[in-house]
Order: sequence, then structure tokens, then C-alpha cells
Amino acid sequence: MKTKLLFIFALFFLIIDNSFAQNFEGINSPFLNSTNYISPLPLKTGTKGIISVYPYRQNGQSWSSNQLGTCSGLTIGTDGCAITCVAMLLKTNGVSVDPGQLNTWLTNNSGYSSGCLINWNIATNYPGSTITWSGSFSPFDLPTVKNEIDAGNPMILKTTYSTNDHFVVIKGYSGSGTNTSDFLVIDPLITGDQSLSNYTLNGMKIYHNVTAAQQPDFIIYSVSGPTSAYPGQTVNVTIQTRNQGDDPSQSGTYVLLRMILSPDQMINLADTYYSDYQMPITDFAGGVVIGHSYSFTIPSSLATGTYYWGGYVDASTYWTESDENNNALCGNAVAIQIVGIEEIARNIILQIFPNPATNNLTIETPQKSDIEILNIQGQLMKSIVSDENHSAIDISGFSSGMYFVKVKTTEGIIVKKFIKK
Repeated sequence: MKTKLLFIFALFFLIIDNSFAQNFEGINSPFLNSTNYISPLPLKTGTKGIISVYPYRQNGQSWSSNQLGTCSGLTIGTDGCAITCVAMLLKTNGVSVDPGQLNTWLTNNSGYSSGCLINWNIATNYPGSTITWSGSFSPFDLPTVKNEIDAGNPMILKTTYSTNDHFVVIKGYSGSGTNTSDFLVIDPLITGDQSLSNYTLNGMKIYHNVTAAQQPDFIIYSVSGPTSAYPGQTVNVTIQTRNQGDDPSQSGTYVLLRMILSPDQMINLADTYYSDYQMPITDFAGGVVIGHSYSFTIPSSLATGTYYWGGYVDASTYWTESDENNNALCGNAVAIQIVGIEEIARNIILQIFPNPATNNLTIETPQKSDIEILNIQGQLMKSIVSDENHSAIDISGFSSGMYFVKVKTTEGIIVKKFIKK
């Protein structure tokens, strides 16, 4: 009973409204002969049946009283079923837009003829849209509708209430899809799904690529690593990847994952501190999240400061994706520091003297070692390989300040600080 009342209300609403904008179409979108119809290829898998279409309404909303185009006296609520249907498809495509925003954009971008008659093809140029315009087709053909739904494309039906043109969205079908009663419709004037069998079938407005494009979409799902480290240290960083698109169909055996240590939060392929890893393409089935832990050695010459862990998937830019601009993610910050690291390998005996020193610094170690002297920024000032346990280093050319002696042996690493007068 409730559905019948809603249907009667919608019929009454359409009869009394000014139907000027719905009785005609824009000059750029005439009906074409159905023999010109081009089937969408390839067909998407996993979308047959019901498509999740965003259900906008033209009346009872914040935009309902907005003037339609530049036609005085006409509003989205009274005559905006066409743009409301297009807004549904754009929203389903992932574009952040509602009928009010689309109306404003069409008004400012030659999207209307005669002030408020939608030019269907212009709407595909809305920023962020990947939808393409296929055309207007008449007469109505149910197998064509099923073919489009199977390809992931909800479509717009031109129908009639009384003597008035009206537009609705066909979102899918249940059962075999061979009868109009199998198909579900979103009517911008009525809440809830309707049956296609309730409508007269006058023609079709067909857009392609409405749902997510038929490619994978690789993203970095998360990045996490240690919050502090020192130059030369090897650490573990965990990166999770996800394919939020379709299964890859392009030939290839791996996806190149880049783990990045960046001086800022802008993670991109221009970053110079990184390690690359080849992840098998089998890890990138649609919807799958995979996590791996990777080892990364902090460059020994890296200046101290705050850096950020990051990840970039498809660093080789080999794979064709539905979105090529979401492959990077910035993780947590990491403090690269030397200050406070006195003994990394506590079983190494290291003596430096005098401290403070003026011209020469003596370093004593119990075994062969690699010796580096670093400034407070972590920059390498001098390095030697010592075969003896006693080394004298000339520091007369150093500026006054704090420095670090970093000694590497087979037992590990130890760092101590000294003052140059």
C-alpha cells in the first residue's frame, strides 16, 4: 500500500510540474539509431547482477530549490531528474558530487542547451570522472540493458509518466535478466528500488566505465618502522599493500615495492634513500591485503634529523591501474640520531684521549677496526682503517665543537663523543 501511494504521489508530481526541461534534450545528445550501439569490452567479472548505485533524490533535498541551469522558475526538484540520474552515475564512479554541485558545474561549462536541457556528453568532463559517453539509443532494448549491467554500467532510462518525459537509473537485475520485472530501478522522485516493469520504455542513455575501471588499483595500506635509529643501523620496516581494484590481467610476474626513508612527508619516486623489493603478482589479487617486513640499512653518511618511513607500490610504473596517483603512503616519523648512543656493542673497549682535544686525538681499540669521525649533524669528517689498537688522528683542521668517534669491529659498533677546543 505504501509503495502504491508513493507511486501515485510521483505521478501527480510529474503531471503538475512544468515539464519543459524534460520534454527535450540538449543539442549535443540526439537519439541515435540502435544499430550504432557499441558493446562495452571487456566485460567485468564479479559485477553481474546488482550494482551499488548511489541513490540521489531530486526533491526534498538541500539542492531541490536550486534553479535548474539558467531557466527561471524551474528547479532541480521540479525538473532535475536527468541531472540527478547523471549525478548518481558520477558518484558511483567515485566522484564527489551531488545534483546541486553538478547543476552549478553544468551551468558554468556549457552543460545545458536552451538554459536547462542537459547535454549528456558534457557531464563526463566533470572533474575526477572516468565515465565516457556512449550515446542515446532508441528503441529500448532489454538485452542491451543486461549487457551493460554485466559490464558494470548502470544506465539511464528515458521513460514517460503521463505525457511527461522522465529519467531513472537501471541499477541491475535478479534472476535471468530476461524480463523487465527482473530489473531494479532507482527513481529520483521515489524512495526505494522500483521494478522496471512499472515504467514505459522509450530509450536509453548509455555511459561506459561507470564502476571502477577494469584494472587493478595498487595502494600502500600501511607503513610502520622504528621511531629512532642511527646511521649505519639495519632496521625492520613493515609495509602492507592492497589491490583495491580488479585482479591484474596484464602480463607480469612481480610488482616493484619501494621502501623509502624520506626527509619529508611527501613520499615519491624522487626520494633518494630507498630499497626495492619484488613482490610476486600473486600477492595482488583484487581486495587482498598483504604485509611484509623488510630490512633497511640507514646510510652511514645520513645527517641526523627527523625522517619518515614511506612506501611506494609499482615503483617501476609498469602496471596500468585505474588510479595512478595513489601508490604512495607516508608512515611514522623516525629520529636519526647519534647523540645518546654511547655503547651499541658493550663488550668493545674504546678509549679516546685527550678529551677535550686540540690538535690530535688518540683512539685505542683492542682489535682491527674501521674508525669514523662525525660532526653533530652526522656528516663524515674523517675515516681510517686501523690495523693497530692505537691510532692518532689529526683534528687540527676541525672547527671547535662536539664530534663523535664511531668504531666498527667484528664485535659490533660503538660511538663516543669528544670535544674539539
